[in-house]
Amino acid sequence: MYQLNYTDLKEIKLEEKPIFLLNIALPPIRQVIQQIQKDNLRGNLPIEIWFMIVDEYIKSCKPHYKSVQPISISSSAGKQIIHCRGVELDMRPFEDDTGVIKAEKWLDFPECHRELYYHTVSDTATLYDIVFLESSTSALQTPKCLFSDLIVPDVIAFLQDGECWVCEERRVVCPGCPGAKGDYFGAITGCGASLACPLCLGLEFMAVDKAYHAEYYEIVPPTEEKAARDKRFRDRLMDLKTLLFTLGPLAIPKLVGYYRAYKAKAKSRSVPIRPLPSHIYSALNILFVACVFALISTLPTFAPENIFLSTSSRLQTPNDVLFKRLAHIRPEGRLTELDDTLKPRIASLDARCLYLYYGPSILVHCPFCVSDEPLSYFWYALPMILLPHILHLFALGAATSSGIAGQEGNRWRTSAVMIGVGLAISECYLTGFGDWKANARATRAEDLNHFHWNMRIWRGLGIGAADAALSGFLWASSTNRMFVVPPTAAERMEASLRVLENARGRLGALGIVRNVVSRDDTLRRQGDAYWRQEGQIMSEAMDEREVVEGVKNALGSGRIIITKLEEEARRFADGIIPAANAVQQRSQL
Repeated sequence: MYQLNYTDLKEIKLEEKPIFLLNIALPPIRQVIQQIQKDNLRGNLPIEIWFMIVDEYIKSCKPHYKSVQPISISSSAGKQIIHCRGVELDMRPFEDDTGVIKAEKWLDFPECHRELYYHTVSDTATLYDIVFLESSTSALQTPKCLFSDLIVPDVIAFLQDGECWVCEERRVVCPGCPGAKGDYFGAITGCGASLACPLCLGLEFMAVDKAYHAEYYEIVPPTEEKAARDKRFRDRLMDLKTLLFTLGPLAIPKLVGYYRAYKAKAKSRSVPIRPLPSHIYSALNILFVACVFALISTLPTFAPENIFLSTSSRLQTPNDVLFKRLAHIRPEGRLTELDDTLKPRIASLDARCLYLYYGPSILVHCPFCVSDEPLSYFWYALPMILLPHILHLFALGAATSSGIAGQEGNRWRTSAVMIGVGLAISECYLTGFGDWKANARATRAEDLNHFHWNMRIWRGLGIGAADAALSGFLWASSTNRMFVVPPTAAERMEASLRVLENARGRLGALGIVRNVVSRDDTLRRQGDAYWRQEGQIMSEAMDEREVVEGVKNALGSGRIIITKLEEEARRFADGIIPAANAVQQRSQL
């Protein structure tokens, strides 16, 4: 499929009535341009800004395609307009490669191949005008909406919703079964391969993929070749993708609002933010170590080998071919003892599904498991499933214990245990009640669900995320940044009594010291000498010229009001003397 531009319109032969593909979801370009050219719009924003705005709108439109035929082309200064009419393709199912070749010839030259059995039904009520400008500075001026040189995969992808009777929307076929659907298109190599569908991906693309499988059928392909093939397959699927649209970040304004509300609440709260208590560091270190071990467990180095992934084999690959490929990647080309034990145990399709679901260790070491009773594999695997979660619960319990994390960590103990138990129950449920035979319907290696290996990754990520979240909660609550619990009335009263007891003890100690000083002649003389010297120093300081001028300026400017100071001193004295008398009376009682 080729995108038409301004220069291509001169080469279109209208008498041949070619079939084009038009994206009718785009806005009417000519009307948009005419509206933008008006002075009232251009006076507000430059024309280049309007082009950028419409460009972004065009990119966000969900495409919707329709087949059209060009009627005429009109030209004026700096632009060309191609006038098309909508048509409906009445194309019969493509039964073999000969039918595909004929259909593609007809798509390019319908009028020159009238002997073919394809035809169109005109829809004269639907006309489309597509404007092409000579200068192409934006998608608005050169719309990506009109395409020529259609082939059968384009018709299937964009006009028939991707429905393919050969691969049944799986995009691959089994090329090793004579008489199968792919046999009608020459899609034959060998059993166990995943060949690109010749109908919905194209005969030429299938031929390239067929050559790849023929070369690497009995041996494991090099990493570079396999990566190139996977990239080629992905690019082809992206070319035929029909649903492509972008959603804007609608949640960002709400997140900004929540953040501003939180900042405003934080400024108005009465509980001050404090440094992180020292005992919380120990709890955070425990959670950090647990999180690191959980993330390390997700690395492929610590996972058991997956022979289907290592050999890029399908689940239906014959046992001999599978282990021949496996021996090719083993040292000295010999199978290991574990391989010899595993080979007869995965001969059936159900056994291979259980292998991908529970892993190789269960199939090799379980003495009572049989494929007729799949739950027997679950009961044997249950202790190994629960072991990492039990260790995780020990780490959570230690990190939230009152002996290590204090009261700040102990308040999260119940939530932490519920999270740990929830993760364990979730994995047991997914493993025990999942569809272990789901891989039986996969026809290519890329479609296999390696449940055991994926679950190891999700388990490590889940435990790591839980530890990281709990660490954040501990840090926020222990520093009074979030989740602050106000003290109860009893706690506030107890704290006030402790402050009063402390002040009373200090006042008692001060009274004892003053009593000792008053009774000792030497200390009393030293005290009297200190206060006489202090009075002399303050008197000399007050007589200095700078101090006198400063006091005079303060009194003259009104910054110090003598009457107000005298009133405050009188109230203070009136409050102190009765309180002191009351304390003395209580002490005498």
